[in-house]
Amino acid sequence: ALVDRLAAEFADELNNLGVRVSNLERNADMVKWTGELRYRYWSRRNEDGNSVNHKVKVNTDRLELRLFPTAEVNDHWHVKARLDATTSLRDDRGTGTNHDKDKVTLKRAYAQGAYTNFQVKLGKMDLLTPEGNYQAPGAIVYDGNFSGAQVSFGKDLKGILQAGRVRDHAATNRLDTAPGTTLNTDFDDTANFYGIAAQYDKNSLAAGLGYYRFNSDDATADFNLRAGQKTMSIWSGNLGYRFDKNLVLSGAYARN
Repeated sequence: ALVDRLAAEFADELNNLGVRVSNLERNADMVKWTGELRYRYWSRRNEDGNSVNHKVKVNTDRLELRLFPTAEVNDHWHVKARLDATTSLRDDRGTGTNHDKDKVTLKRAYAQGAYTNFQVKLGKMDLLTPEGNYQAPGAIVYDGNFSGAQVSFGKDLKGILQAGRVRDHAATNRLDTAPGTTLNTDFDDTANFYGIAAQYDKNSLAAGLGYYRFNSDDATADFNLRAGQKTMSIWSGNLGYRFDKNLVLSGAYARN
């Protein structure tokens, strides 16, 4: 509305300068901010809750803020980022070992180029393996971030190529974690990563295959691999069917 009033008031001057009002409107809106505020509560009971690290009852009461700034470079390219902050309502302070997770941190920052038949991402971006789009509670291979490059192409049948470096592996979510055992949540030796996937998604049917490879000196200890084995080669498959907008049946399988 402000741009319209100014354009009407100074229409002759702007025309003499060769300035198009539509360009002013577009440039004034080059940076956009979106976000979400999420409240989460969960309660966990441990049958073997006798150790220091495994209490009988653990309640979590958490507030999470995510901000998503997007800046336009041109018609094809945008710069995107994600900023996170988390705080515990139960303790009135940040989460984490040093209680500093309520500080706003940069989780992602990348350039994205979108063209007719393919898309390119460069920088630090999300890494969500395709079965995460159909499987609850999410991907069973990886749901996190990586630094590198990703190329995707196709529409109904989409191919995805990824390569880069991975730090976080969230080993604490593993089901085979022994009571009282504390596992690192990242690779001290940052892992080399590449992946290739094909995912079909049209109408009611979704199906896909993927192959992912992580290489790190820490893989042996963090994932109980054979002595000297530094590489995880993981393949996965998923299948889903949408009965309607509210009901989906899906399954996924992965093996290292």
